[in-house]
Amino acid sequence: MHRCAATCALPARPLMPSPDLMASAEDRAAIADLVHAYALAVRRDRVEDLPALFTADGWFEIRDGHPSKLEFTVRKRLDSPAALLAYVRASAGQPHPVPLIHNLMIEVSGDIATSSAMMEARVIGTAMTIQGEYADTFARQDGRWRFASRVFTIFPYP
Repeated sequence: MHRCAATCALPARPLMPSPDLMASAEDRAAIADLVHAYALAVRRDRVEDLPALFTADGWFEIRDGHPSKLEFTVRKRLDSPAALLAYVRASAGQPHPVPLIHNLMIEVSGDIATSSAMMEARVIGTAMTIQGEYADTFARQDGRWRFASRVFTIFPYP
């Protein structure tokens, strides 16, 4: 018979996470939902949904680069949610990526946050595959997280 009266006793009160830890977990979950909402809008070709995911002064940049090098070339810079919408609207209804988000890492500091994530996508209707990395910044406005910036660096694909 095993005896552990002293070492196996239950705590007098249930252990509860601190309010700061809970807030951080809630923020991280809300930011992850935002990242996945963007991917869902792209996947379903619902380009009209994208601007609402950004702050009014949010921007998006597409780069060509390499995963192990700091050098990159800017392919396109879209300086506002309206510019992003015009850019994606021009190709709406055509073959488009079906993004799969991996390795999402989020850091929160008050009402700002950053993240990085890998993205792989097959372009439906083609044999093309895209691989790259998102580097995002976020701002909490009116209690909701939004993209302040998105940088997508496209990696060369063999």
